Amino acid sequence: MIGSLVIFIFGYFIEGDLTQITQIFNWKLGSVFLFSALIATAFGHMTYNFAVKNVGPAETALFINLNTLFAIIGAAIFLGEPILKNHYIGVVLILLGVFTGSGSLEYILKQRKIKKQEQLD
Repeated sequence: MIGSLVIFIFGYFIEGDLTQITQIFNWKLGSVFLFSALIATAFGHMTYNFAVKNVGPAETALFINLNTLFAIIGAAIFLGEPILKNHYIGVVLILLGVFTGSGSLEYILKQRKIKKQEQLD
């Protein structure tokens, strides 16, 4: 809130004409903004803090990289942004990094090896 107020005041002194805001602001943009600012951000921070408490900061820090993934999905759903080939490549790299860094990929490979060994026995 304080940051928004500072930007608003700074913009007023730079531009001086506040009627531009009313020209670009409509109910759809306002509702997406409020949803993003209040609901999504608050829920994201509460979930992240809950994860830090239960799992620990080192493991939880890896999952902060998923913010980009959710931003791409949110932009596509709410703003109609196209998801391009580069986005898909980025999502794959993000997920590989999270799975590798969290140990999930290693765990999955280990479980597959155990299952193969059990089938051979």
